[in-house]
Amino acid sequence: GIMSGRALEAANILSLNGVEAGVIHMPTIKPLDEYAITAASSCRLIVTIEEHSKAGGLGSAVTEFLVDADLLRETGVLRLGLEDVFPTNYGSQDDMLECFALQPSSIAEQVSKRLEQEDKGEHHG
Repeated sequence: GIMSGRALEAANILSLNGVEAGVIHMPTIKPLDEYAITAASSCRLIVTIEEHSKAGGLGSAVTEFLVDADLLRETGVLRLGLEDVFPTNYGSQDDMLECFALQPSSIAEQVSKRLEQEDKGEHHG
């Protein structure tokens, strides 16, 4: 989908900053690709990115799977998506993604910030 391309661009930005990131395209929530999530759980941080509300979307499904499989302690999860608010600005799709910090540079920035928090032991849960 539209976010896969942005995720690849964000991964490229992160790699320029010394952060190794892979991208898994997940076209459906049902069925959920449990094999891919299990494989990704060996990573330090799983980031879900969706042009959808964070509540009840891909990030929620991935987190629920990790909890049920008792894998959440092994990895962190950062869910990026639309906040559960009525948008106050209207414009193009790119404008809306910018508003919700879902453009490649913003995604990379949020991932870097979260990894720094993890390094400092500041993030809990």
